[in-house]
Amino acid sequence: MRAILPAGLWAVLTLSGVGPLVAQNDPNAARQITINKLWAVFHAYGKELHFKFHSVKDPFTIQAFYDKDLRYTQRFEIYVSVTRQQTIQFRIYPQFYGDYYDLDSASKPDSLMERVLRFSDKSFFFWAADENKDVFAGYTFTLESGFPEEAIKEVLRSIPLLDSSVGELNGFME
Repeated sequence: MRAILPAGLWAVLTLSGVGPLVAQNDPNAARQITINKLWAVFHAYGKELHFKFHSVKDPFTIQAFYDKDLRYTQRFEIYVSVTRQQTIQFRIYPQFYGDYYDLDSASKPDSLMERVLRFSDKSFFFWAADENKDVFAGYTFTLESGFPEEAIKEVLRSIPLLDSSVGELNGFME
């Protein structure tokens, strides 16, 4: 009788879905589903907005470029990453003569950062500098409520609007 109970318990647990629960706890499996959904949105919607999307070495990051009808920057280089913490991060780097807006290259780095902080207060995007001192605009989604497809489309539509903010940064670059 004791041998039947463990075998029966095993059958009940296997059929009830406890086995698949282990696979769902694999963070890379969830990240892969999310990155696949991002690719689907980008292929369907991003081309309409003139974005160019590329794969990079990191399987959970997509690189994009936007350069249509910009006045103050040559192009935006965009990195969209799905993190282990179940977020989607957009990092949008404006380019200044083929390079990023870098604090080390700024004529007045303190003034540049002050302006960037003011943008964060008034903008849809937050602004920051990364560990390389490159200035970027960003947006982060949490995936707690599911995949935010319409919100991702809104971020893509909003990226070209960053060009006017970049125009205010040009005076700080050498």
